[in-house]
Amino acid sequence: MASDVRFNPLYPFSWYQHMLTHHPIYYHKKQKQWHLFRYQDVKEALRNHQLFQQDAREETSSPLESSLVMLSPPKHGQMRSLISQAFTPKAVQQLQPRIREIARTLLEEVKESGSMDLVESFSYPLPVIVIAELLGIPKEDREQFKKWSDHIVESTELDDLDMSDASGRIWKWPKKAVRQIRIIQRFRRAEKEMGAYFLEIIRERKKNPKADLISQLIRAEVEGEKLTDFELLGFCMLLLIAGNETTTNLINNVVLCMDQFPHVQEHVAQHPTDIRKVVEETLRYRAPVPTLSRIAGEDVDVRGYRIKKGERVILWLGAANHDSTQFPRPHDFNWNRTNHKHMAFGHGIHFCLGAPLARLEAEIALRELFLHCSHIRIQSNAKLQPNIMHSVDRLPVLFYRRQAPCERI
Repeated sequence: MASDVRFNPLYPFSWYQHMLTHHPIYYHKKQKQWHLFRYQDVKEALRNHQLFQQDAREETSSPLESSLVMLSPPKHGQMRSLISQAFTPKAVQQLQPRIREIARTLLEEVKESGSMDLVESFSYPLPVIVIAELLGIPKEDREQFKKWSDHIVESTELDDLDMSDASGRIWKWPKKAVRQIRIIQRFRRAEKEMGAYFLEIIRERKKNPKADLISQLIRAEVEGEKLTDFELLGFCMLLLIAGNETTTNLINNVVLCMDQFPHVQEHVAQHPTDIRKVVEETLRYRAPVPTLSRIAGEDVDVRGYRIKKGERVILWLGAANHDSTQFPRPHDFNWNRTNHKHMAFGHGIHFCLGAPLARLEAEIALRELFLHCSHIRIQSNAKLQPNIMHSVDRLPVLFYRRQAPCERI
């Protein structure tokens, strides 16, 4: 691979191959961070939560910093057991009719126009409405959810400000000190406002339970233990953000893949039952969350490199999913792959609890999109800008309205 391969967050595939081949373990001197790219190394780091730990503080006043994804055993197992009671396969499948109804309503509003911003009109509002309804949040508050979520996700920028290849070329997010301060200020303000909002709802549900997820979590109990208000608060905030951003990015990424590989859309139009396979291959090809961060819990050797206790390690899920030792011809978009052991939802004790819901939402969203629209394509003059998750904040598309929708979809 040429030494001038540069990181493109929307199309990082050549860069993945370069790093997998030449620098599968890379120490970034400027960041003072390690980067792991190979499938087995990433998998082992996610599996061994004692050697590669979440960067969490034992005592914190931040609900998000003490939420499920930041915890270690035994507290993690206890909280996951409590929360999983609300995310059983049966509970997730019961959401299917309502998700389909939401998707159809959103598409009815734009199908006559022949164009839309897929993010604004469809891929963002769909999961937000689902999560808001799960939590029992009023319709009029959803737009505020978007602002809070954006400001909190934006703060992850601070841990992923730049990345370079072996030639020393750097791709970076803006890194001025003033911008960093503003990002932190927006994060703290959003967390405070969202926390106050959810705390009020939690207290109200304790007095007057309803048929929503917050009421269900308040009742949940494992070995006589219940979630505290602080723990409930952290989970509600986490669910809003993770359930929103990840599913939005997954839907966007399916459309990006169909634009990159036009034969995929043609195939799905003829074989709509393969939508589930296309969603699964998209998870591998364009992971909605391309990296995870860990801290070395003790000195550890990885392929002859010594990672010292306390050093940060970036795990490249996206690159692991393109490791040819695990996925032959990884840069081909092949919906007929039989190996679905990708890292899109992580691995080990922190495997994404909402993975079944994200898959279901994306599958229904794509089915409805093709039921209402055909020949979907990204506008030729659209300048796509990557977000921190390596997806897009805007996705202008053109399409034809289906005159006689194929109900078998």
